Amino acid sequence: MNIKLKNILIICISVVITFSGNATDISQNELFKQMSSNDKPFVIDVRTADEYIKGHVPGAINIPHLQIKNRMNEILAHKDRDIVLYCRSGRRAGIAKDDLISGGFSKLTHLEGDFNAWSANKMPIEKGHNNNLITP
Repeated sequence: MNIKLKNILIICISVVITFSGNATDISQNELFKQMSSNDKPFVIDVRTADEYIKGHVPGAINIPHLQIKNRMNEILAHKDRDIVLYCRSGRRAGIAKDDLISGGFSKLTHLEGDFNAWSANKMPIEKGHNNNLITP
């Protein structure tokens, strides 16, 4: 097995292990359907601000995964809502999930395939502004 393939396999296994705990996956189609309902989930894009500005799930709030712990008080108002996390491929969303679980959050969902799958499936994408202001 070559080194590249071995590294890809290790990353895939770590993503599966990271999300095998307290977060279930939600498909792109299911999230899209829920986004137009009265009980919308709170969607957090945990990628960098630059990645977010280039394209993100419509209505998603940008809180880079390294800022989750420091911004926990802003997220607390949404503790009882369904929260959907995503990044580019799953690793950073797993880190954010662990931080939120440590903060007492339990209604966590992970976007299946993350933003790579969202864009590959030609789902709607917003570009521009860094929407990192959180309101209840």
